[in-house]
Amino acid sequence: MKLDHELDAYRSPVLSIFSWTPQQRAERWAYFLREEQRPRRQSILAVAEELADLNTSLYEQQQHRTAESESRLREDLSVSHGQPHQSGVRLLQSSSCENTVFTGWVRGWLRGYRQLLRN
Repeated sequence: MKLDHELDAYRSPVLSIFSWTPQQRAERWAYFLREEQRPRRQSILAVAEELADLNTSLYEQQQHRTAESESRLREDLSVSHGQPHQSGVRLLQSSSCENTVFTGWVRGWLRGYRQLLRN
């Protein structure tokens, strides 16, 4: 990856500093920072900025897809608004529906469905 390459290019010369003698450090440090490290640092920052832009773009695309999906769900729910409610009421009023566990589940489902439609 491009960032890995840039980091390696930045890191390699830095590691060489540890083998310098004190005299070499005194003589080379300004040149090293100005000519070697600053350009590499700028390159790494540019790559990091590209990655940040890409990340932001992907996040915005995902947010847009999520909003579209939620919108379609709300439309689907509003189109079928009466059907599940009416079916549930008919089921609860039916004389063949004697299972109280199932009846409680349907009532809970209808409450949740109504709450979802209100939001």
